[in-house]
Amino acid sequence: MVIGRSFCHCGLFLVAWTAGASTWHVSPQPLSSVPADQQFRTIQAAANAVSPGDTVLIHSGVYRETVVVKKNGTQQQPIRFEAAPASNVIVTGLDRITDWH
Repeated sequence: MVIGRSFCHCGLFLVAWTAGASTWHVSPQPLSSVPADQQFRTIQAAANAVSPGDTVLIHSGVYRETVVVKKNGTQQQPIRFEAAPASNVIVTGLDRITDWH
């Protein structure tokens, strides 16, 4: 019976720990399967919104930007930036040259 109670407390802890975590999506184009208030067009915009425990899923595209994450995660609640499943993500600080002279 003590084991059952211990397991129950662990389960409640995990639910409480993950309850506040959000998943944000970054995509150059709108994602019809994701609510608009969970989407960003740049990685930096998502980085500005994250909190400890959040995950940022980056969808296919070329992201020409510098990203500065100003918030900190913790060992228990890291902030994760990941490519979305089956995505081809390129992050580069290089600018596209459009007018050659």
